[in-house]
Amino acid sequence: MLIIAPELVPLCRYIRESVVTALGGEPKDWHTGEQLDEFIAQINGHILSLLHDLIVTLDYLMVLIRANTWLNNEEDEVCKTASRLIVEVKTNLAL
Repeated sequence: MLIIAPELVPLCRYIRESVVTALGGEPKDWHTGEQLDEFIAQINGHILSLLHDLIVTLDYLMVLIRANTWLNNEEDEVCKTASRLIVEVKTNLAL
C-alpha cells in the first residue's frame, strides 16, 4: 500500500478503477486498492508500476503544495507520468 495524502485517496481510487475497467475488469465498491492492484498486475505488471509512479508523483506534488513551495517542473512530471500510464493501458488493449 502506498502512503498518500488523504485528499488524494478518492482520486487514486478513481484512477485504479478506471484502469481496471479499461483492462476489462469490473471493479466493485468493496474491492480494496490492493485487490484492484492485483488485478492490474495480473494483466500487466508494468501498468501497475506506472500507476504507482503516478500516485507517488501526485503525493509529492501535494506535499510541495502544502509546504507552499515554489513549483518548477513538478506539474509537468505529473502530466508525463499520467501520459505514460495512458499509453501503456492503450497499448495493452491493442494486444
